[in-house]
Amino acid sequence: MALILIDTNLLIYLYDQNEPAKQKQARFVLDRLQGIGAGRLSVQSLSEFANVAPKKLSPAIPISDVIEIIRAFASVYPVCYITPNIVADAACAVRDY
Repeated sequence: MALILIDTNLLIYLYDQNEPAKQKQARFVLDRLQGIGAGRLSVQSLSEFANVAPKKLSPAIPISDVIEIIRAFASVYPVCYITPNIVADAACAVRDY
């Protein structure tokens, strides 16, 4: 089974009340990834969510809720700690395939 790194946009759309179609699709994708155990998060995606959710969503998510949401995401999806070598390996895969 292929593992899929979850983009920050999916996390944001899940809580974006102004984009109901994107919110519905994000919920579907994240539920599916959870169901098959293929979803993975990066520390960067969680950090970006923590930055965007309380500042750019309308209505904004209170930071105390953001903290709980991040913990919930991390309890559902394994978190990858991406290193420079992983980024370089990914670039090599793009180059080669």
